[in-house]
Amino acid sequence: MGDGPLRHSDVAIVPIIDATKLELWKEDASVASTYILLAAEYFGIGACWIHMDGRNGQKKSSSEEIKDLLGIPNKYKILNCVSLGIKKRESKIKEIDYKQKIHKEKY
Repeated sequence: MGDGPLRHSDVAIVPIIDATKLELWKEDASVASTYILLAAEYFGIGACWIHMDGRNGQKKSSSEEIKDLLGIPNKYKILNCVSLGIKKRESKIKEIDYKQKIHKEKY
């Protein structure tokens, strides 16, 4: 299921979307999850996106197993979970010379 970070997380957030009301439910779930990840980084909390949609669980799809575990009704869709916890180490920002990356020619 790819749930390694979930097993060791302090908190998990599962954005759920009512797909009967939203045509672009995956995009909306992605935006919500991205804001959660950005907020976690702002507050110094470790965060990891764990993709569920289209993944196999142990007996059912990962999304179905999460729904069963949390008692989420079938009309809701799950794209991913966001695992939150204390960072083991602070990540370093890699310095990049952007002048080498900019090209003014055609592709």
